[in-house]
Amino acid sequence: MPAMPPSILDSITAITGAAGRKGPPTVRFHHFENRTVVMTDVVVLPTTASLMRGNVVVTSGKWYYEIVIDLEGSLCVGWASRPYFESIRGSKVTVGEDPHSWVLDGTNMVLRYNKTQRNLGRHRWCVGDVIGVLLDCEKATISFTINGQQLRDLHDAFGRNTNLPNVPCSQGMVPILFGASSSTFVRCSSSSFEFFPTGPEGQGVLPIGCEDFAWRYAMQCFDFNTNYPIAVSNDNDTAAT
Repeated sequence: MPAMPPSILDSITAITGAAGRKGPPTVRFHHFENRTVVMTDVVVLPTTASLMRGNVVVTSGKWYYEIVIDLEGSLCVGWASRPYFESIRGSKVTVGEDPHSWVLDGTNMVLRYNKTQRNLGRHRWCVGDVIGVLLDCEKATISFTINGQQLRDLHDAFGRNTNLPNVPCSQGMVPILFGASSSTFVRCSSSSFEFFPTGPEGQGVLPIGCEDFAWRYAMQCFDFNTNYPIAVSNDNDTAAT
């Protein structure tokens, strides 16, 4: 069989994330302490506070994932930079108490970053709520939604200050969950999202999971009648730009 043409190789490179994303197409979370991988979309946090991290790292672009609350408990969701994981080795694990982690604390409904917190002035999330987590490396911000509605600061009627700022994407950003006695469904692929960003906020946003794209390319990359690769179109949602 002849070698794959550049168009195919470029497409595969986009899937695996050389342009801002590194990691397998299917995103899985694992326990930071014992590195046990959760092989399903349901992440269960034990009775003691535990940190879960995704197996993907992003450095540029706009990236989105969702969680769905399955069992209420103590839970934070967000992102951490690579230096965070080195800083907590051998010490008590916390989130939002350092310059390397940015989270939404859904138990207290506050945003946490670098020992500061911002009150969102709404009731805590409940079973069935869908929390959207958007990392925008172009603006160096992280923002959150609940059931598709942008979260707002308590005294911010227009939602202008809901972003967590100063996110150093160049260091490498990793999705995280932290908490205890809770359970959540994690959605990382475009086919599973319920509230994917739309309008100006959704321009250029990609899912952190790429299995949908990988499967489509696998079906498109080869003409099974001749066993020769065929060209792949470059639609808007197939490249991590």
